[in-house]
Amino acid sequence: MTTATTVSGVSDHNLWSLLDGIRRSRKNAVPIVGVGLALDAGSPSASRLVEALGTDEELEGGVFEVADELEIRHGTEWVQARIAATVKESSLRPTPQLQALVRLPSRIIATTNYDDAIEIAARSVGLKPKRFLVAQMNDALQGPEFGEIHVLHLHGSAHEPTSIVLTGRSYKKAKNDP
Repeated sequence: MTTATTVSGVSDHNLWSLLDGIRRSRKNAVPIVGVGLALDAGSPSASRLVEALGTDEELEGGVFEVADELEIRHGTEWVQARIAATVKESSLRPTPQLQALVRLPSRIIATTNYDDAIEIAARSVGLKPKRFLVAQMNDALQGPEFGEIHVLHLHGSAHEPTSIVLTGRSYKKAKNDP
């Protein structure tokens, strides 16, 4: 018997086995969401964050390079405060994709986003969101109460600017913190 291979190099049999395993364990699946799903909800793009960090100084590069340079010049908390302010100024709205995501059986979502797009989507479908940071991960991974959803912000939240992980220094700190 010959096994067909998909473009990614995974056999059809292995792919279907993986998908079947995901289907069977869906009540325990914790999706990890990045900015891709939040852009349509109104979350600022990386280029918008670079603009927000903008000063009279001429800086080149992406959001990470600009944030690192400005951290050297102005400090970590300055960068975090500018990012938090920009995120909080965003006009967020629920999207069908985020509304579908918050309805997943596990009712736990991890995100690298600083915004509340997931929380807004949850409220729009009648769920009560609870926000957690990495230091509260064990609490976040406990099953939510009926009608709740837990949102774990892996890179911090605009509501707590000093929790924002963006610069090289803040990534190192987050990696080394227990």
